[in-house]
Amino acid sequence: MDTLIGYTFGDWIHLLRENHWAISRSYLGRALAVTQMSLFTSFTKRKEEKLYGKEIAQVKGVDPIFVLGHWRSGTTLLHNLMTRDKRFAYPNLFQATHPHIFLIGEEMAKRRLSENGGEKRHMDNIRLTFQSPGEDEPALAVLSLRSPVLGWVFPKNMTYYDRFLTFNGVDDGELDRCLSALDLFYKKLTLRYNRRLIFKSPTHTGRIKCLIHKFPKAQFIHIHRDPYRVFQSTMRLYEKVLPEVTLQNFDIQSMENIILKNYTTMYDAYFSYKDIIPPGNLVDVRFSDLETDKIGQISRIYEELGLPDFEEFRPELEDYVKTLSDYKKNKYPEMSDTLRSKIGHAWKRNFEIWGYEI
Repeated sequence: MDTLIGYTFGDWIHLLRENHWAISRSYLGRALAVTQMSLFTSFTKRKEEKLYGKEIAQVKGVDPIFVLGHWRSGTTLLHNLMTRDKRFAYPNLFQATHPHIFLIGEEMAKRRLSENGGEKRHMDNIRLTFQSPGEDEPALAVLSLRSPVLGWVFPKNMTYYDRFLTFNGVDDGELDRCLSALDLFYKKLTLRYNRRLIFKSPTHTGRIKCLIHKFPKAQFIHIHRDPYRVFQSTMRLYEKVLPEVTLQNFDIQSMENIILKNYTTMYDAYFSYKDIIPPGNLVDVRFSDLETDKIGQISRIYEELGLPDFEEFRPELEDYVKTLSDYKKNKYPEMSDTLRSKIGHAWKRNFEIWGYEI
């Protein structure tokens, strides 16, 4: 439900109008629940703005670190490892899904959910609680109404929302709306923590040009993985998550071509603009290397980006890594030769640049 939570009532009505009120009958109950939540959010948002509006406007902080990489490339593992360092901060799942109200709403949620031990993500068995590190894209979707994840809610309009995967070709008004949403979320989190933020969102992989314009001193960690595994895992993501968030019936098989297209679009933008990142502010990580040598790879990231003393962080990181020893990875069926050939052709550049076998 991440992409369905946190809208104000006015924004929710705007989205419904934008999509011609086209909700499949089987999801009417879900839409009604979102409407009810939006009324609460609108009321609480007004209270939060009265309490914190002036403080938010005055916030200044250090430009963030962005974790980049296509969905299912290992961004969650990398983000979870980096954010064990208490010298940094990050948006948790509650903040990412309730960006309008978390400054006053999070404490209420803590009391209500204190006995909840969390649950596992459907697509990869990673255990989550509402305080786990979260992607910032749901927050941007809620604050701007301009995000590709809205295509998961309204799959009949997915092509329209996929424009915001890179922001290329969107008009200045829409771009300003997206960047203003990111700036607001950044300021509210900085007000809450007063520490440097580590953001993680696969969608940011294709937005380097805009991110550097907004945060000129930002630093980036990009992680990549065998494209065949990325495709299989992303397909599983769509199979598991879309039924949980959508308001429209959809054909899961049609998602194959969408995955192929969006991956190409994302990396067209990434390779076009990654060289504008100042020297020393981008580190590239191979998922298999991180998986087998978590401590060594995080140490390398700290060294190459010039981050605070890694040795101070090492004991905490080592303790966390020990808790991951019983994690079980997903297993996938053998891929057909036809599909394997299709992926190899569509993503040939990525295979070659990163040295994966086609």
